[in-house]
Amino acid sequence: MSEDFTFASGESYLLYASERDGVWSTNGCTRTKKLVGAESELEELDNAIAQIRNSVFSAARSTIGTQIRNTKNEQELLKANQEYDSALVKGDAKGLDQIYAAEFIYTTPDGEVRDKSQQLAFTRSGDLKLETGKSSDIRVLVYGKTAVMTGQFTAKRTFKGKPLDIRERYTAVWVKKHGKWQLVAEQGNLIK
Repeated sequence: MSEDFTFASGESYLLYASERDGVWSTNGCTRTKKLVGAESELEELDNAIAQIRNSVFSAARSTIGTQIRNTKNEQELLKANQEYDSALVKGDAKGLDQIYAAEFIYTTPDGEVRDKSQQLAFTRSGDLKLETGKSSDIRVLVYGKTAVMTGQFTAKRTFKGKPLDIRERYTAVWVKKHGKWQLVAEQGNLIK
């Protein structure tokens, strides 16, 4: 419903309008009034602007906080992965026992599935000896207390006395438990 409003020269008014493509227009003048006497409407507008400002700042703080937390988590995960690489090269079953979660599952490049105890037994067997080994091209996606990591592992090794170089792509799933990232699943695929 549109309502006619008579404007007087030299007066100031509170007028509700909208802008579209650079053109300002009104949809009737039902809330138009002289500025003098519009205190409650001006207070209402001030409150609405303050709510919008607070919402924008709150959303910005939340986004920045998430980015900082994710950056912190990513740094922790990269450090945990370096420790993992180091434990693999050293054949450190005790270190790996701390890195692997109780429910750890590893799928080898040959498709064999090993649980934590089987993987630790394999490490203790000494069949695999790494001279060098390092991850590269690491990508981390963090979802709260769970993270998916992909990367490439390159190593020089001997397996049952036979020398062999490894170039492997891997996907690993880490979970933060009691403030520490632990590896719960990993799958390796040889790069040919």
